[in-house]
Amino acid sequence: ENCSKNEKRLEEQNEEMMKKVLAQYDEKAQSFEEVKKKKMEFLHEQMVHFLQSMDTAKDTLETIVREAEELDEAVFLT
Repeated sequence: ENCSKNEKRLEEQNEEMMKKVLAQYDEKAQSFEEVKKKKMEFLHEQMVHFLQSMDTAKDTLETIVREAEELDEAVFLT
C-alpha cells in the first residue's frame, strides 16, 4: 500500500514536470520563431537593397558606355 502511494505520487510529480518541460519547450520554440522571422526580414531587406544597388550600377555603366560611344574622337583627343 505504501509503495502504491509512492508510485502514484511519483507519477503525479512526473506529469507535473512533463507539463513544465513542454511549456518551456513551447515558449522557446515561439521565441525561436520570432527571432527567425526578424532575421529573415532583415535578410530580405538586405537583398532588396543589394538588388537596387546592382540596378543602379548597371544603369550607370550603361550610361557611361553610351556616352563613350557617342563621344566624338576629336573632342576626346583634345
